[in-house]
Amino acid sequence: MKNMGLRQLVLVDPRKFPDPEAEWRAASALDIIQAARVEETLDEAIADSQFVVGSSDARAIKLPALRAARSAILTIGSMMLSGYSAGARS
Repeated sequence: MKNMGLRQLVLVDPRKFPDPEAEWRAASALDIIQAARVEETLDEAIADSQFVVGSSDARAIKLPALRAARSAILTIGSMMLSGYSAGARS
């Protein structure tokens, strides 16, 4: 996440937080994990947002979802190349 220029993380009702595995996986982005904001609802998490990107740990991903994810990646890439600065929301 950090190597893609994202600097903020908002977690919605996480199963476990803080989580040693998340900290291990964060590698050099531990500061983002430690500063993550935790909210109980999605509405609270995105209340102050203009652009939202979400992810899930859902195991069964259908083809339309993959198309939507590809479209989101292309949109985000285009925005970042044009100089848009954004925080990440999860």
